Amino acid sequence: MESAHIKDFLSYIRAFLNKEDIISWMRILRLVKNIGPSKAEKIFTWIKENDVHPKDILKWPGLKKTEKEGLERLAKLFHDISQEGLSPADVVRLIMDYYFPIMQEKFDDYPKRKRELEQLVPMASRYKSLRSFVEDLILEPPTSPDELQQNKKDDFLTLSTVHSAKGLEWPIVIIIWASEGRFPLARATDVESLEEERRLMYVAATRAKDQLIICYPGEEFIPSWESGVNYMSRDNLSSFIRGIPSHLYNYRDLSERSKKKKKGKISFFTPGDTVQHPAFGTGVISRVIAEDKVEVIFNSAGKKLLHLAYTTLDKI
Repeated sequence: MESAHIKDFLSYIRAFLNKEDIISWMRILRLVKNIGPSKAEKIFTWIKENDVHPKDILKWPGLKKTEKEGLERLAKLFHDISQEGLSPADVVRLIMDYYFPIMQEKFDDYPKRKRELEQLVPMASRYKSLRSFVEDLILEPPTSPDELQQNKKDDFLTLSTVHSAKGLEWPIVIIIWASEGRFPLARATDVESLEEERRLMYVAATRAKDQLIICYPGEEFIPSWESGVNYMSRDNLSSFIRGIPSHLYNYRDLSERSKKKKKGKISFFTPGDTVQHPAFGTGVISRVIAEDKVEVIFNSAGKKLLHLAYTTLDKI
């Protein structure tokens, strides 16, 4: 998403969603005929300081006749995309109607760029939220098998949102932030939104053809701007992952603290010890089977055979 026409196009959406986005506003205002950098900055300052809706841009007190036609078109665009009931795909089509004439004057290879922008319509049709659509485009992966084929000889890492990864597969997939409050999101408080988060986790996990790696922080600092108070979250594995049967995955703790504990002898544990596991919760050691194996009966997860070299088990 680095091409100039893509940046131009997305700037209209970003400016509409956030009137304080100076980069997007400066970009789209300078595409208006007879508006230069200095004038664009004055208009942006006026919009920001007076809390002006983008569709009311024609009310700018410094408007001149030479600028009126261009700003009228821009104001009409913002008026049109402000209408209720529009889908993200509808908004994309309206911006195309506005931007294509500008793009035709700006670029010699207009037909090629036009075809590229037209691909945004089916992409936008996947979304209910215009904001989610724009945010996901920031990390948009290759969108076709042909594009993946071109890069097959390269050693590269693809960054993708879950929405953008639908329909694609990779040999190895790493899901990050699989922690409660992140995945599922903290705002997913009702049944419907929680099930939508669960479907997204399913989509993410099934993108892997050979190997799936799921990561979460054993400890996470939650700043006050997110939660109202600074605090340290511990053992916050996603509830989606806690529900996976233990025989389907291997668990590894890569923290230095855990590595030091694993160097100790297994005799640290004896039958009857109460222990805590990050995924299975609280339990009691029922048997020490070997140097690297113990059997634990967990309160909620039942009986589990654990390999101590690949898990974290704390005596409490």
